[in-house]
Amino acid sequence: EGERILCRHPFNESKRAYVVPQRVEELLKCFWPGNPDERREELPPLKEIRDRCIKQLELMRPDHMRRLNPTPYKNRIQLGIQKYRSSWDMTRAEARNPYICN
Repeated sequence: EGERILCRHPFNESKRAYVVPQRVEELLKCFWPGNPDERREELPPLKEIRDRCIKQLELMRPDHMRRLNPTPYKNRIQLGIQKYRSSWDMTRAEARNPYICN
């Protein structure tokens, strides 16, 4: 929190911006691990999941939520994630076309 982070547009690498987050929140939790030895989160009750979803939607700006002509929601990703995504895209391309040379 309070630390400046370089973020890039997920599909247009030339678009980037420095941002200072107001809060940082863990988004991913492991509910079904691939390995039984891994730590697993307990799944919250459905009502709790629903209430959190409604609360998150209430935090959205009204101009993003309106039905007619909504403002596009800007999405940016950190450089580390961008590099991971690029390598993942290349792996997928190689799987589709084994004749790609690096």
